[in-house]
Amino acid sequence: VTGINESDEASEVIVYPNPSTGQFTFSGIDLSDFANAHISVTDILGQEVVFHLDDNTKLTLDLQGNKPGIYFAEIRQNDQIFNAKLMLEK
Repeated sequence: VTGINESDEASEVIVYPNPSTGQFTFSGIDLSDFANAHISVTDILGQEVVFHLDDNTKLTLDLQGNKPGIYFAEIRQNDQIFNAKLMLEK
């Protein structure tokens, strides 16, 4: 997981479990202003894939229904950009 943080506060975003069979949970993201967040998930070819947000108290992406492989998640929130490499297994 890499993060580009333009503010003075450093944030650490952790994704678990990774690899996963479909559900990825992100910790370290402030959900109090989540309405201003933009999330995109792409496959290794750069094509956006379908995902679902499973919980409003923590950020959980559900990639079940997609083919196993490597995916990239990008979360933009205010002045922060977080990128994560996700490994989806059967």
